[in-house]
Amino acid sequence: MTPELRRTAVLLSLIPAGHEVEIEIYLQSGSHTYKARIDEIREDQNIVTFKTPDGNPMRRLPLDQIQTVYEDLDDKARTYRWRITAKRFRFK
Repeated sequence: MTPELRRTAVLLSLIPAGHEVEIEIYLQSGSHTYKARIDEIREDQNIVTFKTPDGNPMRRLPLDQIQTVYEDLDDKARTYRWRITAKRFRFK
């Protein structure tokens, strides 16, 4: 595993179980934002799995497509929210 992938896996593992995150996917046509909860981080398979906020399975996201993971202030909720940004990956 490359240092970059290891860093991504470590950052994802800091997100508390069941905590809602925002995933922002950057595509050539623009960006899309989704709300989700992390289900599993599978380093050996290079994926992280997600569930919708109501618990339904979502698509998997390759670890090497994730650009960064960070906690940021959500001005509307006046609380912190975890955010995940990724590149060129489509949820279909």
